[in-house]
Amino acid sequence: MLNYLGDTLHRSPHNSTHQAGNLKTGIDLIFEEQPYLTNVYPGDTRRIGIVFTVRDMEIEYSSLGVNPIFRETYRIGSGIIRTKGFFITDACIGCGKCAAACPQRAIDAGKPSFIHQEHCLHCGNCFEI
Repeated sequence: MLNYLGDTLHRSPHNSTHQAGNLKTGIDLIFEEQPYLTNVYPGDTRRIGIVFTVRDMEIEYSSLGVNPIFRETYRIGSGIIRTKGFFITDACIGCGKCAAACPQRAIDAGKPSFIHQEHCLHCGNCFEI
């Protein structure tokens, strides 16, 4: 079972979708929702190249409308979550200058200071100190 625009749909063994007694293929639903595709894929060509599967990937979600920002990374399938961003090493002397330079207040000053990656904008202000 899957959700499609708020309506519950059921897949049949023949890769069709049943909704309120109507039989439609997934491709027909895509073309119904995005009619401009008829110009791109006229006639029977609509059956090529549209259906795809995402199996393994990393997704990063960021909400820039809040301060500090919110960043979260998700894995799908066998996707690999790669560490990215700025990190403070053990050579940190605990001066707090990096924390003062952070526009997102994502750094806790200390020895060593700590960057909360879920709030880091990756702007590099801390690196420039």
